Amino acid sequence: MAEVQKCDIDSALEKLIEVTEKSKKLRSDLKQDIMQAVSELRTSFCNLMNEVEEKNKTISVLAEKVKKAEEIHNDVTDNRSLVGAIGHHAPSVCGSSNYSAAVRDNRPQTIHEKNYKLVLKSKRNESTDAMKVLLKRNINPTQLKVGIRSMKALRYGRLIIGSGKKEDIDILKKKYRRSLQPTIGHQHS
Repeated sequence: MAEVQKCDIDSALEKLIEVTEKSKKLRSDLKQDIMQAVSELRTSFCNLMNEVEEKNKTISVLAEKVKKAEEIHNDVTDNRSLVGAIGHHAPSVCGSSNYSAAVRDNRPQTIHEKNYKLVLKSKRNESTDAMKVLLKRNINPTQLKVGIRSMKALRYGRLIIGSGKKEDIDILKKKYRRSLQPTIGHQHS
């Protein structure tokens, strides 16, 4: 299309030059002015055509970048829909996510479960290791079919037992009260 327009402009300028050369009544200074104007017009049109070509190249490069960005955006949107199905929704501004949301969406999702705890304290100032042995021997969590996630020793002879279910902690409290309460104290948490 640009070549057709360039040819049209060239032919129009050539006609102007022919008219000035054929006209015998035209003063020589006017002929000279017309020839100079035609020369300047050709230079300007050449510069414009070069500029248009550069702009078209820039547009092509930017179009490729936009295409890549849309692909990345579609991938992120697909990831968000998967994450949204889990129950997590990343905030967005005008359809694009902010930095923290993008980073958060790329990390593996961790599910935080509630952790219930039971705190025990020795009445006889026994070590926490001795308390653990007594608990395992007298209560036997595997026989009760309770899940204990953690058993952590604290200062001053205290012991924390962690579980994922409140029912498991309640079962441990009942069994503890029947068998070990005289030797180990109980604190509510």
